[in-house]
Amino acid sequence: MSADACAAPPKDRAIEGILWLIETGSVGFGGRLPAERDLCTRLGVSRTALRGGIRQLCSQGVLESRHGSGTYVLPKKLTHVFQRSGGFSDLVTRAGRMPYSKLLSAELIEADELVAKKMKVAVGSTVFKLSRVRLADEIPVAIETSFTDYARFPGIDAYDYTDDSLFRVIRDEYGVQAAHGVERLSITRLNEREADLLSAEVGTPAFFEQCFNQDSEGSVVEYCRAVNLADRFQYANDDSRSGSASGKVLEWLNS
Repeated sequence: MSADACAAPPKDRAIEGILWLIETGSVGFGGRLPAERDLCTRLGVSRTALRGGIRQLCSQGVLESRHGSGTYVLPKKLTHVFQRSGGFSDLVTRAGRMPYSKLLSAELIEADELVAKKMKVAVGSTVFKLSRVRLADEIPVAIETSFTDYARFPGIDAYDYTDDSLFRVIRDEYGVQAAHGVERLSITRLNEREADLLSAEVGTPAFFEQCFNQDSEGSVVEYCRAVNLADRFQYANDDSRSGSASGKVLEWLNS
């Protein structure tokens, strides 16, 4: 804990102390906080201050109080850096977690007017539509639907996307690298189907993300729509001249 902690208000000291326990590994992700009395003694705060700090950290998605069981440290949020192109598997792996997918559908469709406009293809063009629930360490965190131009990537529907990464297939099998992306982010709440797929309550806050991953010539590689649980994701902007997040920036964001 920092030397300035004693000068902070009691609730802030409780928050800083809990975060310090997590950062130093005294309480790991998924672990339970010590008993209230022990924690108050260890952090030098009252029960009122401790409870206030825990409530705030619960509201921020750092902790979770479970009735009759205690308070637990939630898995670290996945940090999506806007300037960094890459798929979900890359995002989860950078966070030190294991990516998994539950396949909902993988099919060839005819592009309707909306999809055609987003992908810059003709209406009626054959498009590969891939829908999956995305998981980090077997915890559902997002529902993702991707669209790719079948004329550009013939046979892309033949791969098993339960285990494989769409970005890996595009890069390694077709020799196309996503150079940069354009994203639009808004706030939504889970409907009944989304809540069921993500094992969450109807109305739970979530991010609705639309993105276009492009190659170095500006052609659309993938159009994607995703519903990401707000308590499992955070977003960051790296205002560097290179336009891509450096290793030091990513280390800081994931700390």
